[in-house]
Amino acid sequence: MKQGKKPVTFVLKPFVLSTANIAGKLQHHSNKPPATGKYLAGIYYFRLFTAAMVQRALKARYAQTLLGSLWIVVQPLLTLSVFVLVFDKLAGIYKESQPYALFAFIGLIGWNLFSHISLQGGNAVVQHRDLLKRLYFPKITLVLVQVIIGLIDFFIGLALILFALLLLGIGFSGKLLLLPFFILLNLLTGVAVALFMNIITVKKRDYYQALPYFINFGMWVTPVFYPVSIVPQNYRFLLYCNPMSGIIEGYRTCIFNTGSISAAYFPVYVLILLITLAGFYRFKEKEHTFVDTV
Repeated sequence: MKQGKKPVTFVLKPFVLSTANIAGKLQHHSNKPPATGKYLAGIYYFRLFTAAMVQRALKARYAQTLLGSLWIVVQPLLTLSVFVLVFDKLAGIYKESQPYALFAFIGLIGWNLFSHISLQGGNAVVQHRDLLKRLYFPKITLVLVQVIIGLIDFFIGLALILFALLLLGIGFSGKLLLLPFFILLNLLTGVAVALFMNIITVKKRDYYQALPYFINFGMWVTPVFYPVSIVPQNYRFLLYCNPMSGIIEGYRTCIFNTGSISAAYFPVYVLILLITLAGFYRFKEKEHTFVDTV
């Protein structure tokens, strides 16, 4: 029994030690939502709690495995190997000069970042309902935990891609400096889905059950495994309505130094920013009701 309790004690200790003195100041007892500045300050003050939750989630992911946390590196490496050995042989529709395995892998890590934040972050409040009833903390940190975990996986995959390009002698250009812009858009797209999904699912869980099907369908209508060039011009406008299409194409433009950043996606980028801001403020307004309704 004692061994089973150790991980929980380890996870909660940073939270208790670092926030015990300020939790009372930050806790919001009114039915009115806290001011934005105070809310953001709460997220910052609970940063050690967030870090502990990330560590706990990563340990749980690789518990009872022989390689343990080494799977963080091994898993994307195995995925890349599959693309190199299999997909490169099947890519008859691919006519670009870059290796298809890397082309598709770039799309995959971008899509995986979005899907992880949407799926894991979108169910974070319900999944941690027991924790909500025992401790006070800004509930949005539960989504932030999944953002950080998704970023860890993403950057490991990105490092493998850049290393492979160096081995192949493919150079980089100044467009690589635009990569953080598309990473930020990638995060905002996933966070927008996660925030609204949490708001809805605390009362109606059915919506979350349908989300994985929409995510899986979305992968095939997004140029993850295929180039935009194979989409007929008459249907190209559908891609411009999909923010993940522009984000994945942006990744490829920055990394492969091909073409230019398409301005056709900019309106949907602005829309994603507005939706994310709306989700943030709506989540902030509703989170004090989560404990009673979850």
